[in-house]
Amino acid sequence: MLSSSATCRKRALLEGRSITLIGGVPDPAHHQALVDTLGLTHLEWIGADEYDHGTHAHARITDQTAVVILAIRWMGHAHNALRDIARAKGVPYVMHPGGLNPSSVAWQILQQASAQLTARAS
Repeated sequence: MLSSSATCRKRALLEGRSITLIGGVPDPAHHQALVDTLGLTHLEWIGADEYDHGTHAHARITDQTAVVILAIRWMGHAHNALRDIARAKGVPYVMHPGGLNPSSVAWQILQQASAQLTARAS
């Protein structure tokens, strides 16, 4: 669970921004919980069954994407191509190994991409 200072920091980094989540099975309630907890304007969730080696994800990672979350638990080796797409577009990415609980996702973002998100926001 995130501490209150970590929650404030996460909000400052993501409030009003868009992220792309790749992997898992999109669920409306889970989707809304992620949007609410992370303070997002938009969550583009690409389910694990929706991509073929990440090639079509390229068009869904835009200059408005603050961070790409790669839910590697459900991805096999496809995460390599998706990571490379994010890197080529200059978008920070997070390799998220666990479930998609909003607190867990937020913690991984803070651990892996907070410096990049802060730099991009400036």
